[in-house]
Amino acid sequence: MSYRLNIESFLNVITGKTFIKSCVLSEEQKTLFIHFYNSYLEYQFDNPDTKITEDIYLDYFGTFNKIEKWIVLEPARILRDFKESNCIEITLPFEEKVYHATVERNELNKFLGFDITLLDPIDKTWNEKFSDVYGYGLKNAKRTALFNYLTK
Repeated sequence: MSYRLNIESFLNVITGKTFIKSCVLSEEQKTLFIHFYNSYLEYQFDNPDTKITEDIYLDYFGTFNKIEKWIVLEPARILRDFKESNCIEITLPFEEKVYHATVERNELNKFLGFDITLLDPIDKTWNEKFSDVYGYGLKNAKRTALFNYLTK
């Protein structure tokens, strides 16, 4: 299976997939561009038969915590698993604010102090060194610091 098919398979099950408008992989740039819908109305226009209500949409992103967590965890997971990709660019608009992050592997590794590709969910190093440290908790200062670094 080619690299492109692998990342496309992953994107079919990525957290928040429902609200991602587009994912474009530039193999030349080794960059994955992820764009979320600008609003519920835009989402509904593209998905007229959706059973997802505006309240569900608002609840999904309604706390800044979810946005911060997504921007920290999902690009790291992609960069961990897809070594051929060097950068993830995210545009996530919500309630008249646009969150933009450029997550470059080398910059992420520099911030963390280790190589993200060496972490593995099977041996629990992913959990111990990254997801449990940066992913969880309502007021996670380390996640906030990484989020601020990625969205600068």
